[in-house]
Amino acid sequence: MRRFAIKAVWLLALAVVIVFGVTFATENYQSIEITYFGWRWDGPIAAALGVVLLGGFFIGIFPGLISAFLSRRALRRSIAQSRVPPRS
Repeated sequence: MRRFAIKAVWLLALAVVIVFGVTFATENYQSIEITYFGWRWDGPIAAALGVVLLGGFFIGIFPGLISAFLSRRALRRSIAQSRVPPRS
């Protein structure tokens, strides 16, 4: 029952964030111009912020994934080394 409650709270929080995001995108449809080293983009502010949000998410998740992968690999090696070979 406790797992269900935790999942329900997370789903509710996700739904609230999605509703706020959609509301923000529909209310902020003003066009902006972004110039970066000669590259120019015209588009809605919500799209620009969404791209920045996704970029930040991926920049943040990759170091965590690398760390988890290395930790898991070290754990496997440690377990393999600690096993006692069978007696003959």
